Amino acid sequence: MYDSKRKIQNGQVSEITWNAINKIEPYSKKLSYSSQVSIAATEKFYNPGLTSEQIYHGLPLMDLRDTIMTNICPVNLVRECPTTKYRTYSGHCNNVNNPLWGASSEPMQRFLEPIYADKISKPRISINGLSLPSARKVSHNLITDPTDRHTLCSMMIAEWAMFIYEDIAHVGKTTLYKGDQSKPLLCCNQKYTHPECYSIEVNEDDTTYSSNFYR
Repeated sequence: MYDSKRKIQNGQVSEITWNAINKIEPYSKKLSYSSQVSIAATEKFYNPGLTSEQIYHGLPLMDLRDTIMTNICPVNLVRECPTTKYRTYSGHCNNVNNPLWGASSEPMQRFLEPIYADKISKPRISINGLSLPSARKVSHNLITDPTDRHTLCSMMIAEWAMFIYEDIAHVGKTTLYKGDQSKPLLCCNQKYTHPECYSIEVNEDDTTYSSNFYR
């Protein structure tokens, strides 16, 4: 994939464009590797008798010392916050009582517990066991109003949305690294699967995205 020179096929344009716009830090990709190992380990420990609460709150408390996971799981401890004039750009120690809150490259916390299909990582399914409709299909069917100028919201809404987006999108999940070079995962290729891919299907009747190879 890295070394072969191939012509760009339909469906690869979106991945390459995404990779060009969203530069990923190698450290973020390294963290995503540890998360994949953590998911694999959870799947090994999992048995149907465990409740969701035991999985979400019990497994993280397991003692991993003297195991191979010790060298894989990142440990980021702040023993003492330095006294400085300005806050850190990374967010570390901006809250001296909880120095990792809001810091970059730290796990996000949920307000609500996730509802995974397998209680670990697979996307949620409906209550009858069937797959849920594509997120794009839902938004396409629900949001039908014309995109006229809003009478109340200003461009600050877009700036705030971009601020949140930058905090979430710059993760290493959709990129591979070889040395200093990054390559996008071709998640839109139906013949290519990767555990870090979760494609959003676009229906053929989608007038916005169906002809532009977006997924």
